[in-house]
Amino acid sequence: MYKKADAHFESNQFKQAATDYSIVAYGNDQFKKGAYKLSNKAGYASLISYTKYIDQLKAKKETKKLIDTWQAKSVDAMLKFANVFHKDSRAIAVLTNAAQALFALNEYDRAIGVASDLITKNKKLSKSLKQTAYGILAHSFFQKAEYQLAQNNYLAQRKLVAKKSADYVEISNQIAASVYKKADQIKTKGNTKLAIKTLLSLKKLAPNSAIRVLAQYDAVSLLLAGKQWNSAIKELNSLKKKFPKHKLAVEFPRKLAFAYEQKKDWKKAASAYVALFQKDPDPQVKQEALFIAAGLQEKIGKDKKAIEYYRDYAHKYEKPYD
Repeated sequence: MYKKADAHFESNQFKQAATDYSIVAYGNDQFKKGAYKLSNKAGYASLISYTKYIDQLKAKKETKKLIDTWQAKSVDAMLKFANVFHKDSRAIAVLTNAAQALFALNEYDRAIGVASDLITKNKKLSKSLKQTAYGILAHSFFQKAEYQLAQNNYLAQRKLVAKKSADYVEISNQIAASVYKKADQIKTKGNTKLAIKTLLSLKKLAPNSAIRVLAQYDAVSLLLAGKQWNSAIKELNSLKKKFPKHKLAVEFPRKLAFAYEQKKDWKKAASAYVALFQKDPDPQVKQEALFIAAGLQEKIGKDKKAIEYYRDYAHKYEKPYD
């Protein structure tokens, strides 16, 4: 039977080869004296045959349903191989491939189970395979919207890579995405205080991630909505200083002026609105800022400056700000 399987394999008849190799690997003969080695060899050959057959299906552009069906059979074969031939040095790599394939098939619970076993049952698991296993766990939990567990596993994965590597950057972005999604869940449940804390945690967890500024800005929006002017001002000043070229940067001084005004810090509010008039790219914002700045100058007793701003406003804008 093994020679028959070999013949099928050499003839590129990988579907038949996979079946015949499996018979040799897991048939009753494997228990006969001296048969284990051949069975082990056949079991691994069956995995290669499944992979080759799936490649053939893809090359022929067969339906996704058919390809997924054979991918699922291939996964079952991997799991069986790793179970029966667990002493084989390749078994761990086979399990890792199985977990990856399960994730690709959207079988997240099974992927989590296999990846978890890889980590907990293999104390000598290589750093590379451990990194892969944590990644599978994290991705799977993320797809299941279990963002805290996703975050935990991304953090564990990140510990295994160099800080200056591309992997570190990518994993940090995944951590940030998990935290952001978790904060959204928390906010939906009505716990605004915890949502703010969660969003701001990215300043330490993933300070250079792509989503960090958006998360901090969203936290500011929640702080402003909750009339927490001092905290909002602190975060806005931080954003303004650290990210002057970010696509959201134009919003920082606008929100800052509003926060100072609502806090009734008239002096800082007046300065902030003057700066908006001088620097904001939006003509409507500039118009509104000049009018508000004039009123604030009155509040802080600078009547001459207020008159000057009102005069400038009258000259620049025919239609008054409403």
